[in-house]
Amino acid sequence: MELSLKELTKVVKGKIISGNPGSIIKSISIDSRTLGKGDFFIPLLGEKCDGHQFINKALSKGAIGFLTSMDENKINFKREIYLNKIIILVENTQEALEEMAKYVRKISRYEVVAITGSVGKTVTKEIIKSVLKQKFKVGCAPENYNTEIGVPLTILSYNNDIQILILELAMRGLNQITRLAKICKPKIGVMTLINNTHIELLGTVENIIKAKSELIKAIPKDGVTILCRDDKWYTLFSSISNSKVVNYGLSNDSQVSAKDITLNEMAKPRFKLCFNDKQVDINLPITGDQYVLNSLAAAAVGICYGMDLNQIKKGLESVKPFKMRMQIEEGKKNILLINDSYNANPTSMKAAIKVLSYLKQKRKRRSVAILGDMLELGKFSEISHMNIGKFIVRQNVDLLLTRGENAKMISQTALSNGMSKDQVYQFSSNDEIKENILNLIKSKDIVLVKASRAMAFDEIADFLTVHN
Repeated sequence: MELSLKELTKVVKGKIISGNPGSIIKSISIDSRTLGKGDFFIPLLGEKCDGHQFINKALSKGAIGFLTSMDENKINFKREIYLNKIIILVENTQEALEEMAKYVRKISRYEVVAITGSVGKTVTKEIIKSVLKQKFKVGCAPENYNTEIGVPLTILSYNNDIQILILELAMRGLNQITRLAKICKPKIGVMTLINNTHIELLGTVENIIKAKSELIKAIPKDGVTILCRDDKWYTLFSSISNSKVVNYGLSNDSQVSAKDITLNEMAKPRFKLCFNDKQVDINLPITGDQYVLNSLAAAAVGICYGMDLNQIKKGLESVKPFKMRMQIEEGKKNILLINDSYNANPTSMKAAIKVLSYLKQKRKRRSVAILGDMLELGKFSEISHMNIGKFIVRQNVDLLLTRGENAKMISQTALSNGMSKDQVYQFSSNDEIKENILNLIKSKDIVLVKASRAMAFDEIADFLTVHN
């Protein structure tokens, strides 16, 4: 990114308070803690604080200037720290950040692949990156850079050295994906499976579908919409697309599909990737057959960009394990730890429990599930947690530990469906789990740790690892 002060001021509809109009801005920062010398500081209004209060700190660390929405009469230009600094007055710094990103995206030559859905968005993004980089120069959003702040920051951090930029688009309400799509202008849109995740925020399944559909509507006629053929909403999604639709899935009529799926001794999938009349054997280096679907979505993106199946195979088999997502580690007391503590919804919870059960059978060991609340499920919360309790029993889990008001329903349902009292424990805090867990687990147990991110179950997983 290289914008002159004059150019930037026009883009953000601002007013130059200080600085040479010919000055060049090459990099920005919104965080004074990580700001580097020469960055241009953009103070944002957050839930807990206003970034304006860190302007002085940013300047003292070497920022060349800043945006501000403060009244210019309130800026004390007599202060030595402001001398020779760039200052641009705007109405709203968040909107200015977005306008900057829109402008930079407009003059860029790379294409954008955007991903949304309910399940596995971040994993799909990373697998797509692994596939595409076998043929292209690829940029990719850092983890959690999927909001109205993260998406613009990602765009502003790349130049035309890349050919494709991969973005994840978050959704916390209606029109948010539309807003993000206007910033990033995706050429290819990828939809992962849809479920009831976020229903607490959106109220109804219909609103979830409406919100996710915003990406489909944002794809231009000369673009491609990639949809899951197995999704119950596939027909609706494909009918509203203005672009070419390519589908992927496990069903026989999927364009990009997988057959002969098996798991190795570490529950890593092996399958045949199929497209048209061609197929290639894939050995995924990540744990859980749920990642086959994510891999098919990534393969579909590669196919849309003219990659052959052998290139795609190399990309899929080069994927690195994901931190806190079905991450298998050696644990204390010689346990096998499945750290899936990053997040949780009903679909991913069942998938993780299936892996736990599979490894139990393969290794003939005890299985232990440490589970917490699945959040943002709204009116579906009670039935979803009860269903997990029933699923725990069907999968013959040997020991169940839960924490959280909603997770109590997992324990209670498991008890009412056949688990004994000496198999089920409920706790009130993560610390309480850590205080008791080593007395409950046995040597060589297989232990799953999973909950929604806000439950901070990574603390429990960290406690159980050998290095702690």
